[in-house]
Amino acid sequence: MLGRLIPIDRKPSGWRRWLLRLPLALDSLHLNGLLGDRFVVVVHRGRRSGRRHRTALEVVRADPATGELVVASGWGPQADWYLNLRASPAVEVHHGRRRFRTIQRFLDESDASREMRAYAMEHPAAARVLGSWMTGAAFDGSSEAIARLVRRVPFVAFRPRTGGD
Repeated sequence: MLGRLIPIDRKPSGWRRWLLRLPLALDSLHLNGLLGDRFVVVVHRGRRSGRRHRTALEVVRADPATGELVVASGWGPQADWYLNLRASPAVEVHHGRRRFRTIQRFLDESDASREMRAYAMEHPAAARVLGSWMTGAAFDGSSEAIARLVRRVPFVAFRPRTGGD
């Protein structure tokens, strides 16, 4: 269903773009709390321009003990925000009512598979829709489907920077 709304092979436009940018509007108004824990806004620098950008992403996992947040690049490894993070670490993250500087890490396929498996167990309907949309094939939560997804979709984890980091 989502694949028909927002095809993965091109950037969204019109009302689709507006819908995906709604979390950014709430972030601008400091109303991130309305999004709950499912979305995060990542503030990053353009890899060529150096300009500050904000990107809203769905949280795959939020660890309350460490504050770590895991996200996936639904537009694949060519997504601008992902390429920007590869060039320079995120400036900060806005999650719910919290805003913090981060330490980021790029997950390998093993860690990404573990995260996606847990996400599929916790949010089976969303995993089916998003997994199918991101891979272009039916997503049933099987090991094969998860492997197909993590080969195409990179995962990034952010955790709050502490005084010693």
